[in-house]
Amino acid sequence: MLQSIEKNMKDSCKLTVDNNCPAGWKKYKDHCYFFSPETRIWHDAAKQCIKMGGYLVKIDDSAENSWVVSKIYESVKHTYGSWIGMADLKKEGDWRWVHDSSKVVYSQWYPGEPNNTGHTGNEDCGQLCAVVKYKWNDARCNHENTGYICECSHDETRDQTAVRTMDEREINSQ
Repeated sequence: MLQSIEKNMKDSCKLTVDNNCPAGWKKYKDHCYFFSPETRIWHDAAKQCIKMGGYLVKIDDSAENSWVVSKIYESVKHTYGSWIGMADLKKEGDWRWVHDSSKVVYSQWYPGEPNNTGHTGNEDCGQLCAVVKYKWNDARCNHENTGYICECSHDETRDQTAVRTMDEREINSQ
């Protein structure tokens, strides 16, 4: 059923006639968000968001972070939390939003994070970590049992000029 829902949402992240997000998406300011009920590894989650007409969520400020976390508590919860759209894949410690290549300025890291440790190091992808009340954590990108949150903007200028740092080649090579 989920695959059917996601297939129907492909390229559908557009406001309805009455200025609402499509079914299955939640509205915050001029953006729509999809809180996936399924889990994926980070790269597959990023690809799925693009297929659905969006990108892995980019959290710009405390208010947006609080809203996103509140929606997680109201809806689906995954064992390890949810992927967000930041990574330091190109340079260790240089956290960037993959949607537009901008440096992560606002953050809600759990104390001691990012630490690039874990079982094998290589923690290059961002997540809202369930075990620490959805504070930010760096995790291995191939970590399973992690949900994901897609976002799309309805600012036409931004949508037309947005550059996906992690373009199709880079996502598919992972």
